[in-house]
Amino acid sequence: MSSTADIPKLGRNAVSEIYQKASSLNYLSSDDDTDKVTIFSELKKQPQRYWKVKQINKGGVKRILNVRDNSTGRNVAMAVLQDAQNIHHVENFLREARITALLQHPNIMPVYDIGLNSLDQPYFTMKLVENGKDLDKIIQNHKIKVDKSDFQINDRLELFLKLCDAVAYAHSKGVIHLDLKPANIQIDDFGQLLVCDWGLAKFSTTPQEEDHIHEMANVTSLDFINLTLNGVIKGTPGYMAPEQATLESTVKDLRTDIYSLGAILYALLTFQPPIKRGKLKNMLADTVNGRVIPLDKFQKKYSIADSLIRVVQKAMHTQPDKRYQHVAEMRADIKAYLNGFTTSVENTSLIKEFTLLYKRHKSLFNIILASTTTVVAITSLLLYEIRERELHSSSIEQKAEKSEKMLKASLKQLEKEKIEIFRLKKVSAVITLNKGIALYHTGNYKEAVPQILKAAVNNPKLPKAWTYLGRNAMANQSFLQAAVYFQKAIESEKDKSDHHNWEALIMTCHKYDKIKGQKNQLSQSQFNTLLTELEPVIANELLIRSQLK
Repeated sequence: MSSTADIPKLGRNAVSEIYQKASSLNYLSSDDDTDKVTIFSELKKQPQRYWKVKQINKGGVKRILNVRDNSTGRNVAMAVLQDAQNIHHVENFLREARITALLQHPNIMPVYDIGLNSLDQPYFTMKLVENGKDLDKIIQNHKIKVDKSDFQINDRLELFLKLCDAVAYAHSKGVIHLDLKPANIQIDDFGQLLVCDWGLAKFSTTPQEEDHIHEMANVTSLDFINLTLNGVIKGTPGYMAPEQATLESTVKDLRTDIYSLGAILYALLTFQPPIKRGKLKNMLADTVNGRVIPLDKFQKKYSIADSLIRVVQKAMHTQPDKRYQHVAEMRADIKAYLNGFTTSVENTSLIKEFTLLYKRHKSLFNIILASTTTVVAITSLLLYEIRERELHSSSIEQKAEKSEKMLKASLKQLEKEKIEIFRLKKVSAVITLNKGIALYHTGNYKEAVPQILKAAVNNPKLPKAWTYLGRNAMANQSFLQAAVYFQKAIESEKDKSDHHNWEALIMTCHKYDKIKGQKNQLSQSQFNTLLTELEPVIANELLIRSQLK
């Protein structure tokens, strides 16, 4: 029997060396492994990548197929161009694929692959939305349903916010869709929204020449609601903007998509498109002239808020300059409505603001109301009890002392309620200030400044409000007024560590008020010198504001 002394000792790296030698001699595989089905063997023997499963849809230009992707082992949607002989169709098709592939957003249909099939027909593959429906079918199905509890207005607005996110992202990439409509919006069973069909999309920075429309007089069909026209007039009647519905040469930019978003919001609120169905020429004329079916007609039936009607009206204005200028502005109004705040398109009043404040803090207000009611009831009972006791008590001094104590307790409780109401007023001022600052940073100074001033008046202890008012006054070169606002900021801020910044701004304002003298504006050289003396944030703001004038 061998002793432990006979066992050879292994070096420090012996195990690693053994595995390396085994690997070089192919010890980790055997002849039996060669017959096993592996992913590698499947890819190596694969005759072609895609196998057709079935056709999903077919249009005038392309077919949409459900195909099996043998490389990834999943089913995908494949768009195939039918007329591959027309070079214009080929380029437009491939252009759509590349533009869509450029837009990588959770709410935009992703493109996986672009290529040519065995017949040299261009194709591109996309996500296959299984068990999904387009928004147009969802709207039509709910139009005839009596119970719409599974598609309430807040649910529809949340979907619309996702659509706004997708379009805003595309605009940030310089791409405008130009054919936004419910039929081009896919929604699966899990509520995932995808914007599809970017066939008319273009880059907003590149001018696009339009072809002339042919034989307009011969178009007499009554149902063009689901057709996309190719020619000078491109888009979908009922959802296209007025600048798309005319033969005149007009600019089509991101505000064109905003009109279509307004039309989609209209359909989500009323379950029907905004333009009356009929002959194509009549629908185009109604679009150009702004003859939209009044939303007031459906307001009572579908409980549509006035604020939402105003949002739709602004988005669908016939003049692009009077619409929302950016999707983010429209999205902010819908978000404000959902959160219980006033929108930028409303004529706000104190009653309106208080009503919305009550809705946002209903529980707190109910507690205050219940407390106040209880105090009043208790006080009334105490007063009644005091009166009864006075009739039967022989001690006037004792009765007076008890009455005084009870009244003081009641007044103390009422004072607490008064303090709570005052606190709510201060909170309301902060909310108004935040709303004004948000508008200020979007460049909407005309509406932002009154909101900020309102907050400052309601709560003078908001140094940020006075600071923004001072910056706005400086941008308008009202230097003395700006100095007054910065002084109020100093007076409202207890922490003196920031006072030197406002004091420096006050000195600058007085200096440039003297330099400006009787003139309305500083000269360009004086203005440039002013910018060098300011902090970068304020200097940049003044420079941008001067360029907008």
